[in-house]
Amino acid sequence: MGIKIILMICIYPVLFILHFALKYQADSSARARRIYFGVKLTAEQAAAPEVRKVSGDYNRLLGILLAVFAVLPLPALFIPWFSVYFTFQMLWMFAVIAGYLLAFVSANGKLKQIKREKGWRREEERYLAVELKSAGMIRKVNFRQFALPILVSAAAPAGSFAGLFGERLRDMSVAIGSFACCTVLFYAAAVWLDRLPVRVISTESEINVNYARAQKQLWKNFWQRGAWLNALYTVCMIPAFGRAGGLWGIFLPASALYLAAQLILLVRLLKKKKDLDVLYAGHMDMEPGDDDDKWAGGMFYYNPRDRHTFVQSRDGSGSTCNLARPGGKILMVFCGMCVLLALFSCVWVMLTEFTPIRLEVREERLIASQLKQDYAIPLVSVQEPALLKELPSFSKVSGTGMDTLLRGTFRVPEEGRCQLFLNPQNTVFIRFEYGGTIYYMSGGNDEETLEAWNALGFSQN
Repeated sequence: MGIKIILMICIYPVLFILHFALKYQADSSARARRIYFGVKLTAEQAAAPEVRKVSGDYNRLLGILLAVFAVLPLPALFIPWFSVYFTFQMLWMFAVIAGYLLAFVSANGKLKQIKREKGWRREEERYLAVELKSAGMIRKVNFRQFALPILVSAAAPAGSFAGLFGERLRDMSVAIGSFACCTVLFYAAAVWLDRLPVRVISTESEINVNYARAQKQLWKNFWQRGAWLNALYTVCMIPAFGRAGGLWGIFLPASALYLAAQLILLVRLLKKKKDLDVLYAGHMDMEPGDDDDKWAGGMFYYNPRDRHTFVQSRDGSGSTCNLARPGGKILMVFCGMCVLLALFSCVWVMLTEFTPIRLEVREERLIASQLKQDYAIPLVSVQEPALLKELPSFSKVSGTGMDTLLRGTFRVPEEGRCQLFLNPQNTVFIRFEYGGTIYYMSGGNDEETLEAWNALGFSQN
């Protein structure tokens, strides 16, 4: 159950992030941006009953999606097979993403149709819009602002690897280091967004400068606070991984609080972005013309005539990629490969859980295999074999930990690192030493384990 809850904590926030991010498309800030579901409309056009109906239907649909998708993962926690639960979570995540994106794309298509039927579309207006140098050179991010949270994050895996917190945490230093790397990613994201071209909203230089400064300050604050949250979360992993019962007592509560705090930061960012756009609404006199055709579904920018790989997002909340450029096409391929990899992982986990393990003696070797041959140990090298009816306590270092399969490197008290290849639901296990390493093994069932033990040439006693 513990690993299921951890998986849900990692994936569940996707629902709320998408909900609040896409709800931002229909709130009052749209009036300031003059962009409604990726479609450019005037204030008078946006006030038309047909447009308001599309917005109302969209908000109701988002509420339904939130209610349905929020409930679905809860009963799934009681699915007895981890691989089935894992597959469900992956499919649930893709369904959430698809459901919300389709809701937005549908609203975009309806507004485009209304715009065509009403004859609201204008010929694209051409004008000269050059980013002002003073606005484009504004920088709000520097390394000093992120140095301390990065150092705090790095200290956790460094101290664990050095053995300052015990041998158990030495084994977990790589896992803790992966959390620490996220702090560096927060800094990298802040630098990247800080150096993107600013949005020119006015013909007046001072207004562009002030708007760019305020927008970049919002993003800097978001990433800096996120980096500090991640640093504190990384430090919490030391007692979580180092203490008995740390999974339930520290890791799960800390993960829930961490994700909730990051979600709150995101919601606050969107609210402040909305307030900023509303504040500058009266100064937005740069009309970019009717370029709806360059935005597929109102979200995805495709313009072969634009040489920029990264451009301002349609709603002004950040940046997006021009899918017509080589970089954009590479990004599409990468995203497609990630989806395929996720689906493949579901198949792989199912095969791993439902393919029985095999333990047999063949050609003077003890063969342990499942999807492939995992171990082939010469019988003459087996030392101190023992038949156990109970497993010692252990903690996983790396490998697979399922209800029907323990495979990989585990730490056993007073024995250190050991290799496990067994079905923990069995009642008979073989322990032996080979090449200076202790092994715990079993077959798919007790009968197979006893056959392998007898083939070793030892009695059951």
